[in-house]
Amino acid sequence: MEMCRKLTSEEVELVVRTKSLFQMSIEDLRAGLDGLDSGCSHVHTDITLKLHSGFIEQLGHPIYCELPECSSPLRVIRAAMPHFPVLRIFTRLLYKAPKCHMTILAIDSALSCGNIDELIPFLGLKAKFSDLFSEDGVEHAVVSEDHSSSGLGCIERDLKVTHADLIAELHSKFNDDAEFACCSCERLCQRKQVSRVNFSLDKYKTDAWQRTKALVLQNGVTEQLLYICQYCRPFLNKNTIPARCVLNGLVTEPTPPELKSLNALCKQLIQRAKAFQIIVRLGTYLGKVPAYNALQACRGCMFFLPLPLNKTWDTLSEVELGRTDLLVAFPDPQLYIIVNGVPTKDKIVWQTLVDVNAVNLAIQKLKEINWLYKNVDDASLDEAAKNIVDVVDKASSIMLEKASTDDVAALQAYTIRSLDQQGSIKTDVEQYKMQNVKDSPIESRQRHLDVMCFPTLFPSGQFGEFHPREMHLSASEYAKSRLLNKDSRFRKDPKYVFFLLWQQEMRQIAAGIYNVLKTTSKEAYI
Repeated sequence: MEMCRKLTSEEVELVVRTKSLFQMSIEDLRAGLDGLDSGCSHVHTDITLKLHSGFIEQLGHPIYCELPECSSPLRVIRAAMPHFPVLRIFTRLLYKAPKCHMTILAIDSALSCGNIDELIPFLGLKAKFSDLFSEDGVEHAVVSEDHSSSGLGCIERDLKVTHADLIAELHSKFNDDAEFACCSCERLCQRKQVSRVNFSLDKYKTDAWQRTKALVLQNGVTEQLLYICQYCRPFLNKNTIPARCVLNGLVTEPTPPELKSLNALCKQLIQRAKAFQIIVRLGTYLGKVPAYNALQACRGCMFFLPLPLNKTWDTLSEVELGRTDLLVAFPDPQLYIIVNGVPTKDKIVWQTLVDVNAVNLAIQKLKEINWLYKNVDDASLDEAAKNIVDVVDKASSIMLEKASTDDVAALQAYTIRSLDQQGSIKTDVEQYKMQNVKDSPIESRQRHLDVMCFPTLFPSGQFGEFHPREMHLSASEYAKSRLLNKDSRFRKDPKYVFFLLWQQEMRQIAAGIYNVLKTTSKEAYI
């Protein structure tokens, strides 16, 4: 490269001017491409090459032109092309552009005149439009010898005939959505996987069928709309409760009204524990890895931190006590605070409007129905439950704290973004800030982690993965029962889905380690 002749300023200007043609209109581009070889008295555009298939025209200009005053842009680009890879790509585009432009003009002319026969060559067909239909009007395709040419689906009819059974099966699967809930396991199934239940028959008079009927009718479902899946029917016919039946500790409790209206931050404020997992979106890479085998995201380890629920409740109670003027003026005041999140790496602070009354009502409701929110010295708790409550009560950090004047002034150095549309309207409310929870994480093998971290999914703290059951239920079947349940709140919660995925990965790793420990080499006995 150092020994090659450098381009002069005039030649560089010719290359830049040629590149600017593609920023103009289509008419100006075509005019510029026609004059690409101008500036030379020799005519080099009518060169023909003899190939095995005949003669073709080729646009060309010899690199070594005998005229010293030759200023053809094509000659300059071809002379510099071996030394610059980008120019080689640009040269290929120059040769393709005139052909593409002529094709566009031909298609546009055929469309404007309504002449379909002129479009046939561009569609990979060798017949006229009138020849594509027989006398009875049935379409038939005339396939060209080169099936790789782009165009109409000329072989679509042959594919439909050859793979008619597969296409029919595909259409039936697409139309048969999983929208029929089994009255026993409450999983959504396809219509072919379920059958109707008629409790008036004698075979449905057994104890297992009657218990299932009583549970279903409590939810307000009529007997005419009851279905049973192919898995649960044989067990119930034998008067046995299936392992994945709702009666086996898989009841889906209705969400109390106090918990339905909470936003994401309010749900975090009422949790006993929090499941944290870092998910990183990978950037670009230069490795020669196929796109289908490329790693799109990387998930880190999941850990569980106990949240200081009692301290958060005390902080929110101070808000109510500090606004006694509202209690006098209004019988049912609405108390709001603005909670500022921890600044991110991009210097962004997310603000959320928190309804203090709603959070306090939710905590009071959970203290009434959820055993995890009771005190350790409560007489209704057994020793195992007291040990679990004692684990989550060890949180010593402060998650929510009132923001001082300096804290509010320091927020001006960050980009403030609101997660609530009402946050910009409520400008006269007090501001609080989130603190980093720094406590010892809970052991990942601790029982009842799902009911600790997701109180909105398990309001009473029951029917989790480790709920006592009559029939043994594997962890994978439990996850399927939750994700395929007719109540969509389990599969719509991304944090709960990632929690189930993490639990499954930990079980697979543990099983793999156990198998490795059982495997020994012959040298170990020598």
